[in-house]
Amino acid sequence: MRHPVDLEALSDLFAHRIAAISDLVHIGLSPSLVADRCRPGGPWQHLLPGILLLGKAPPTRAQLAHGALRYAGPRAILTGLDALQLHGIHALPAHGQVHVLIPLRGGISGCTAVHVERTSRLPRPVLRNGFLVAPPARAALDAVRRMRSVVDVRLLLDEVTTFADPTDLRAELEAAPRRGTTIARHILTGSHPSRLALQP
Repeated sequence: MRHPVDLEALSDLFAHRIAAISDLVHIGLSPSLVADRCRPGGPWQHLLPGILLLGKAPPTRAQLAHGALRYAGPRAILTGLDALQLHGIHALPAHGQVHVLIPLRGGISGCTAVHVERTSRLPRPVLRNGFLVAPPARAALDAVRRMRSVVDVRLLLDEVTTFADPTDLRAELEAAPRRGTTIARHILTGSHPSRLALQP
């Protein structure tokens, strides 16, 4: 008998073809059916713990980012390089773990593909192409805290200054944890000859 849910058309119901297993069970699929469709060679695949990609092709970066937000919960916000790309800042391509922010008391932990950061300074999100993202200044500081190349940090911050008020960048720098910000502090507050030096 044909399943009451049209499994072939199901992916069109979910943004970026990303679905939580709990969502699929809620609309009537059995856990065993979901598991069967995610077996090797099946039409679906596990993307993150509890999160599926309803397709066989390798996930795009957008699908991974959307999956990370679903995985981290309803108050999660995309930050770092993925957020910057959605703001139109392309100095460095998004790569590695997707970086998301959640409230300090959030219960989810990170996983191989997602860096989950609990913060008491959860920013007001901005909607970009259907994604809730941190403002440019916050996303930039979150990105550079995880970078080690002076050249990359300078390249990124140089482009961010065309999107973010330098005052906002300096405020984020002062509020950010000191760990991982040495390079950014040198560039943003040091005696650097470029427009990145924000001191008067």
